[in-house]
Amino acid sequence: MTAELRKRTAAFIVIVAILFAALVGTVLRDDVVAETHRLALLKELVHLQYPAIQDPHLSDWERITLLRQWATEHIDWGSPSLCTQMTQAQYRRFFPADAPTIFAMFLGDEGAVMCQGASFALMRLYEAYGYESYYFGIALPGVMSHAMTLVRINHNGRSVLTVQDATFDITYVDLDGEPYDYLDMLAVVKAGGHDVVVVQQGPRNLSDILFCSDEEIDVDFGCPGYIPDATPMPALSDGRIKVKGGITADSFWASSGLGAATRDALVADGHPPHLCYVFLYPLYVRDGNGDIRELMDVWQSIVG
Repeated sequence: MTAELRKRTAAFIVIVAILFAALVGTVLRDDVVAETHRLALLKELVHLQYPAIQDPHLSDWERITLLRQWATEHIDWGSPSLCTQMTQAQYRRFFPADAPTIFAMFLGDEGAVMCQGASFALMRLYEAYGYESYYFGIALPGVMSHAMTLVRINHNGRSVLTVQDATFDITYVDLDGEPYDYLDMLAVVKAGGHDVVVVQQGPRNLSDILFCSDEEIDVDFGCPGYIPDATPMPALSDGRIKVKGGITADSFWASSGLGAATRDALVADGHPPHLCYVFLYPLYVRDGNGDIRELMDVWQSIVG
């Protein structure tokens, strides 16, 4: 371990400890100073691990991409067993919470989420950096559902509402690598233009996956290679264990049973087997206060 890496590791531990202390002392207080302090601590942690985010010359597109990558790496995922998922009380605390509270819960291994919790967490992180953001869901009835995040950026002088997916660490771009506006992409997909929609994969750094203490660790987790190393980290205080894992969009689409079922369902509905066609099945668009009917209505008007 290099001196610089040791320094960053020590700083990481200190900042995490301070963030928890700040949450314990201030999470029940409704004052601007406490909120600002916790947010500053979270950003210090993010910038320690992804220092490029602080670069003032970074474009919105570059910054939100790095933020998605950081979030993907720090969201706790769980096995299907209920003991790894958040309790109802934790969910009631999680879903109205701000970004510092949410990521402190993950850092403390308080419980795991699935795609909806991940999309909400990423939305809150974007909001913490001043971006307009939402989370939204799609569903192929009886087959699969999925949730992702929308974030509005300024890109080359125009407002673009981009799709960001913290589950797979992906976004959607055109053939030139430029971010699609979500509503523009919906019109392209509706017209059958999947050949000009590119799924842009991020590095998908491994994140924590929680298992029950007596649960067999499934290294495939529904997709070959999901957990590259099944050696558990030290057990948590309540006996649960965790490993590192993650899934890319290609792995999901090509190798998982759910990916195969999704492809089959799209083909049966008359669509080519491309991931972008799941956007033709709208379920909801929300922010921290509830449904965003205006965006949902536009979405439904485009896809019919």
